[in-house]
Amino acid sequence: MEDYALAVTTQFKEAGNPLYLVGRRWGEMGGSQYYQLRGRLGWPAPMPRFGEQRQMHEAILELIETKCAAAVHDVADGGLAVALAEMTVRPGGPGALGCSVDVAEARGSTALDAALFCENGGFVVEVREGSREGAEYILDDAGVDWWRLGEVTAEPKLLLWDGDAVAIDISTVEIAEIWGEGLRGYF
Repeated sequence: MEDYALAVTTQFKEAGNPLYLVGRRWGEMGGSQYYQLRGRLGWPAPMPRFGEQRQMHEAILELIETKCAAAVHDVADGGLAVALAEMTVRPGGPGALGCSVDVAEARGSTALDAALFCENGGFVVEVREGSREGAEYILDDAGVDWWRLGEVTAEPKLLLWDGDAVAIDISTVEIAEIWGEGLRGYF
């Protein structure tokens, strides 16, 4: 990034802004946090897709440099569901904004838990109001897989749909409490 002043944080910025998933959910759960919490190792582990990763990183960088992106979070430890949850948390506690997203189209035929918690690379991007067309052009031009998931909401909760079914419905207060405690409850 030429100008670090353009950097964005991971927290949601404004209700009504659209949210995008960049990067296919391959459902590769091996070694994931999800499986570790269940005492499993699983298979297959996420495959390195270097060309795809490079395209995604270049697209994200362009979204930031063109000021299309208001917030960006990588899809890594914990997967898509954790990335969305972390975007609702601010340093010191819950954020005032939440989101409503539908993963049905993005997950395709991948099992819901695998789509939500697989840790292969990707990004969640909050796009600034008025930048939707520009952002979609950048993503198309980069040749990356992307989906519009939903939007940032004024209601402080993570509401995650799978078509007509609610998959996750949790307040940002609950998310912040869980996130803030980390492993303390386990020792």
